[in-house]
Amino acid sequence: MDILFVFAMYSYFIFEGWTEAMSTKGILFDKKEYQDKYHWKRVFEMLSIAAATHIRFIATGSYYMIPIFWLCAISGLGLYEMVFSKIGYGNYLHNKTSKWFCFKHPKGWVNLVVFIIFGILTAYLIPK
Repeated sequence: MDILFVFAMYSYFIFEGWTEAMSTKGILFDKKEYQDKYHWKRVFEMLSIAAATHIRFIATGSYYMIPIFWLCAISGLGLYEMVFSKIGYGNYLHNKTSKWFCFKHPKGWVNLVVFIIFGILTAYLIPK
């Protein structure tokens, strides 16, 4: 059952990367103020999902799932960035030049490394 949780998380990141790449091609996204507002709303969206998931883990006594969640989320962010880059720029390992708030994006290959390393750590923690 835990492996289904990981696959569901990865599905979320794949489709979120896909739809975000599609949604950031509009005219409004040319304005930095709009980009920042959009990204702040996305941060709160993600925090809400994390809070709901943690409440469920705690309520059911599934504490072992908390590190699995965070490792999967970090790995999933690498997956998300690769899908975003493929849809938005035609290359999974595209080097973004934009900034997320004030943070520069890492090189495209870093996303692949993050996905693999944190994916392996996630798989290691899943009870056999």
